[in-house]
Amino acid sequence: MTFNEVVKLISTWPKNKDVPRLVQAAYEKAEGEEKFLIGKATESLYVAAEDEYDLRIISSQLEGN
Repeated sequence: MTFNEVVKLISTWPKNKDVPRLVQAAYEKAEGEEKFLIGKATESLYVAAEDEYDLRIISSQLEGN
């Protein structure tokens, strides 16, 4: 998944609760600048989270907690 595809996917968060898992998978496969950009884009998931439940989803998928 490219950075642009990740951005489109992130725009469906928090309605689509699979986004953190899918973004993490894209991050793990990416390399170089693409990996850096995807990593930075994950910050927007935290900003758009609507409640504690959303934050727990992000934490479990991106941080492995």
